[in-house]
Amino acid sequence: MTGAFEVYAYIVSAGVFGILFAAYLFWEVSKIKVTRRGDGYALLSSDTRHQTADRLFEIYCAIQEGARAFLLAEYTLCIAFLVVFGAVVLVLTSFTNKDGKQFDWLFGTLNATAFAVGGLTSMAAGYMGMMVAVYSNARTTVSAMKEGARGWRESFNTAFRAGAVMGFGLSSIALLVLFILIKVFETQYPLSTDYKKLFEAISGYGLGGSSIAMFGRVGGGIYTKAADVGADLAGKVVENIPEDDPRNPATIADNVGDNVGDVAGMGSDLFGSLAEATCACLVISTQSPEIIAAGWPAVLFPLVITATGIFVSAMVSFLATHVWPVKKEKDVETVLKVQLFASTLLMTVLVIPVAMWLLPSSFSIGGSYSGCGVAALSAL
Repeated sequence: MTGAFEVYAYIVSAGVFGILFAAYLFWEVSKIKVTRRGDGYALLSSDTRHQTADRLFEIYCAIQEGARAFLLAEYTLCIAFLVVFGAVVLVLTSFTNKDGKQFDWLFGTLNATAFAVGGLTSMAAGYMGMMVAVYSNARTTVSAMKEGARGWRESFNTAFRAGAVMGFGLSSIALLVLFILIKVFETQYPLSTDYKKLFEAISGYGLGGSSIAMFGRVGGGIYTKAADVGADLAGKVVENIPEDDPRNPATIADNVGDNVGDVAGMGSDLFGSLAEATCACLVISTQSPEIIAAGWPAVLFPLVITATGIFVSAMVSFLATHVWPVKKEKDVETVLKVQLFASTLLMTVLVIPVAMWLLPSSFSIGGSYSGCGVAALSAL
């Protein structure tokens, strides 16, 4: 019988490992220097190298400044939303009208707390992803200025590692924060008969993450499109300046918008999806008497799957950067597909022993929950 401590240690070690691996990848990206001297710009002549380096550094700093300013403005509104809507969640989830009580303020407080923590974690995920993306954009450009296959390999590796920083950091932080929330809430619902209420309170974590993701996706998308159309109208139509010309200030706003919508919004969206899916699995698992009887190892199976995915993704990531590197343009799609198939195949194989390790030999859930799952799969 697997003990709870072993499962706790596995989850925490995976979260810590993911954060450390993200830090390692960020260190690899940071070794590429963006300076005004133009070191490493092999495709440029010595006459244009310093001029290009100055221009690249100037544009990089402008985009970085714009990205920070936008996130500051957006997240200020998001915090206000969390406060107001958190109060609504507190009141609505506290209202039970059961067992002679109209309000269960403990449950409502825990649900609202999970909502706020989910929202703040989603904001942190979006900020981290956007800052890493802006930081790596210029470094990818510098890497692409190298000759031949070396330029393809190093520019792809830089972009790939920067994306992996967000992926590993996001999933690891989401895993650790959710685990900590569960253990804190357990102090208020310590009995196995309380598991259902415990994870219903935890479900606010996914709601908070998705709420902020909505702001990131919708707000970022509107800003992106407004900046894009504004840049085109002001540049090509009014001043006859080519598209994406840095002489047009709106082009900088357009690039900021691309990072806002495609990176910050996506980071929050990915966090929201992960948090929602995990919380849904936890809530559904409490409908099975066999899983409840098996204790915490079986109940925390969804978190163990995420933890296993962190280890698998870390191993598979070296296929793209070391085992099968990109050497030409056509290799990019192939290498990314290898990543997808290799991680999916390895994860599929490992899910079997993990399930045998933690889950009871047989279990059942209510037919209504099974029906929801079948309906969702049919919709896909």
